[in-house]
This record gives sequence, structure tokens and C-alpha cells, in this order.
Amino acid sequence: ALQRIGAPKLFYDTDSQQYLMTWHTPHKEGTKEDPERYWASQRTLYVLSKDLLNFPKQPQRLFDWDMGTIDVFIRKIDGQYFAVIKDETYPTLYWPTGKTIRISKAPSLLGPY
Repeated sequence: ALQRIGAPKLFYDTDSQQYLMTWHTPHKEGTKEDPERYWASQRTLYVLSKDLLNFPKQPQRLFDWDMGTIDVFIRKIDGQYFAVIKDETYPTLYWPTGKTIRISKAPSLLGPY
């Protein structure tokens, strides 16, 4: 990941009594010829903490998809976890649904979504 952090979000999970902090970061620089690759390389990372002072593990990717994701936030509704995601991949012939808002659900806080 590049040393850029965007849009941190915080969710407190009452079941695990932990905070989930998410943010996005790019993994590739944009270029004059291909400025879009910067946005397409955005990935959502997370850390868990009981107290927001100690973070026992290194940041990890929240999703294992090959999709640019930013501005993710998590909510729990009726026992399911929902991730609201902005797909930051630019629409193309091969990815026609880019630059959209997506909602994904999971049975547990860390997915799989």
C-alpha cells in the first residue's frame, strides 16, 4: 500500500466488544497515461481494537476482491453484517458497473463479504 490513508470509519461491534476501524489506501500510483489506475488500486484495510489504544494485529484487507473500494462503512442489522461500499473502479467494457455504491452482507464482522 502507498502511504496514503483516506476516509477512516469506525464501527463498534457489541457482540465481539471490539472496534473495527476501516480506511482505504491505493496500491499503485497514477500516471499521465493512466490516472485511473490509482483509483482502481484502492483497497479497504481494517484493524480491530478493544479500546482504540491497542491494535494487536497489523492492518489487513477487509475484502479479497480485485475491485477498487473506498468509503466503506459497516452496520449490523438482524444478525447480519452489511458493508456499504463505493466501487471506485472506472466503468469499462469489462467492468460496466464501476463507480457505483454496493452493499454486501456477511454472517460475521470480518466476513467473508
